[in-house]
Amino acid sequence: MLQQQDTVDELADLQSFLTRILSKDYKSALVLAQKLSKNAIVAEYISVLKERIELDQETESAEDSSESEEEEEPSECEDNSSEEDSQ
Repeated sequence: MLQQQDTVDELADLQSFLTRILSKDYKSALVLAQKLSKNAIVAEYISVLKERIELDQETESAEDSSESEEEEEPSECEDNSSEEDSQ
């Protein structure tokens, strides 16, 4: 009976893992993948998830820095409108 419950629990965790993958909740999926690492297919996802999380973090950092640069630099539209006013 205990082994059957373990199987049910593992299937529930596997379903939760797949749901997190589909919803792009990669950090939570990674936690579950590490818990389910006895499953060969899930174990292969661990490195992929780590790379994806790192890529997402790099993308967020790049977006944050580009947003701060945009706030610091005046836009070209403002420069052109002042030139047109003077003509």
